[in-house]
Amino acid sequence: MWRESLYRQASPVPLLGNCTQCADGFVKYVQFLEFPAFPVRFHVDRSSSPSGSTGVVQVHYWSAVPTSSPNFSTRFWLADIPAGGGSFSFQPAPNKSCISLFKKNSTGSFDCVCTKFIPDSKLFVPQTF
Repeated sequence: MWRESLYRQASPVPLLGNCTQCADGFVKYVQFLEFPAFPVRFHVDRSSSPSGSTGVVQVHYWSAVPTSSPNFSTRFWLADIPAGGGSFSFQPAPNKSCISLFKKNSTGSFDCVCTKFIPDSKLFVPQTF
């Protein structure tokens, strides 16, 4: 019985945050509605990058749910994902319930990336653009 409880806690339920800029099935952020007692391992598939982003993609968490005009002071760096893809650990909590991916643009700052999130495998797949 304790193993079933542990398994449920390791798979937080996401709420997918759509935006009008994303293609169908893609989101700007993933919000978690359950908060496990320990960090969860997530994966980012960058086999097709996003195009034009051969460098690092950054993973950020938010201390408040982002809006269409988010307050960037509530965004915090979590991990760098290299061009081939990678993994990161994150422990969703009420004050850290959202994750977004960002890629470096031509001016050197980072833009939010539309991504597909597959909850069962805890996999982020950034949109190729």
